[in-house]
Amino acid sequence: MFNVSAGHVKAVVSVSPDNHVFRGETMTLRCDIRLEGDTGWIYSWYKDGNSIYPYVTSNTYTFNFVLQYDSGTYTCRGYRERDSQSSEISNAITLTVSGEFGL
Repeated sequence: MFNVSAGHVKAVVSVSPDNHVFRGETMTLRCDIRLEGDTGWIYSWYKDGNSIYPYVTSNTYTFNFVLQYDSGTYTCRGYRERDSQSSEISNAITLTVSGEFGL
């Protein structure tokens, strides 16, 4: 099991280009954990509190063609196996997907 330690490290999620996108656009979520020697993290992504992309080595989650179904609240968390470290859950980012661009 993983332990939360080292001053309760918090994951921070950000979005690019914006958290309001149009159907069909590309959007990327990024999970950052700021801790000295912050290598070796494994990331898990959550949508509306449910795990959707668990235990991956990439700190980004890219939607190449967003759909309205992708609208929701996203968070992430990091784990580091070598020292049984776990971050706190990140801040929440709410993604809103509207109809097609230009309509």
